[in-house]
Amino acid sequence: MLGRSCLVLLALGVLSAQCRGERRHVGADTDLGVDERGHAGGDSRLGEGGAVEARVADLPHEAKLTCDSISGDSAIELYESDGSDVGECRANCEGVACGEDGCLGSCGECEDERVCVGGTCAVAACLTADCGEFESCHPDLGVCVARMVEIPPGSFWMGCNPATETACQPEALPFHKVITPAYEISLTEVTVRQYSACVDAGVCLKSNWNEEELFNGKEHIEPTYPQGFVNALDAADYCHWIGGQLCSEAQWEKAARGGCEVYGDDDACSMATPPYPWGWELPNCHLAVINDAALGKGCGVGIAASVGTKASGASPYGVLDMSGNKSEWTSDCFYGDYTNAPTDGSAWMEEGCLSADLDFVAIEGIVRGGGAGTPSGGKWLKSYYRDIALFIACESGIRCCRWLGE
Repeated sequence: MLGRSCLVLLALGVLSAQCRGERRHVGADTDLGVDERGHAGGDSRLGEGGAVEARVADLPHEAKLTCDSISGDSAIELYESDGSDVGECRANCEGVACGEDGCLGSCGECEDERVCVGGTCAVAACLTADCGEFESCHPDLGVCVARMVEIPPGSFWMGCNPATETACQPEALPFHKVITPAYEISLTEVTVRQYSACVDAGVCLKSNWNEEELFNGKEHIEPTYPQGFVNALDAADYCHWIGGQLCSEAQWEKAARGGCEVYGDDDACSMATPPYPWGWELPNCHLAVINDAALGKGCGVGIAASVGTKASGASPYGVLDMSGNKSEWTSDCFYGDYTNAPTDGSAWMEEGCLSADLDFVAIEGIVRGGGAGTPSGGKWLKSYYRDIALFIACESGIRCCRWLGE
């Protein structure tokens, strides 16, 4: 941590001041500096404890100091021309490993030929990675991956609630409470571009896109479409490559529906937990990419859409495309109901339930969420619905999870 504050910032980035003999531009035409002995120059003064106090008279009219919520050890006090206290800017390195601390100091330096990208020490390839809105550069691989969303620890209710649903399938019963540790989940489904990077690295098997193009009647598949035509083993390989794993059913469902920190204590939570990521409203093309009764498959385009296009259908945690677009593999084996299922968020598995068979996967595994071809009026789009996947289908895609602390 710095011994003395060295920066003043405004929301528009127009004001800064640094200690120890440097002069920094302040506002449009104002300089604020200190000499080699730490004395403030210009219309400034050195306050108690060595903090630089600067009276700033020439700030742009629209500029405002926005440091009140920043925490740290050191600060520069600023005053308006009338002498009123504007506030202080303090160093802030929370959640970052490198880069500026908000007060012209450093939060740390990167080693082993790594560079600082967005507060993370990463391989140099991340400097030029052209990641999209829902992506970040993987610090070890140097490729764009889906951003991760943190899901807090705590309880949620899993399965179909007979008190609020009229037709619960046996495999979604009994409705039960699960308590998970904190974890992260992909903000969106894994895209064609993201999966292709894994193929290029020699880790993942290439999907047969010709089949999917034929199935959907499309001549071109966009890099931002969700990856399809993968089996559970392919999906698991990708998630392991980026340092995670396929989501357990419990991880997937909690991220889709929300936990009891959203809905209240156990009794209230069990009744308030909705069947869809966005709540209780029936699925429509404003909320999800689905097979609409009027518009047709993919809301009229006949194929899944680019990830993240249905922001209104986000889950309580902001996770996108949890219903529709592509159904997503989970790591659980299939069992007829939830009797004796884990209640800690872990996957329910047994040895050998996932096995390769030629170009298909002979399994009784689970995909969640439904896809672009899923009828809008069906049960398949509900967050608790468990679909048995017995073969590679165009609707099968990927979303990854990662337990925090591992």
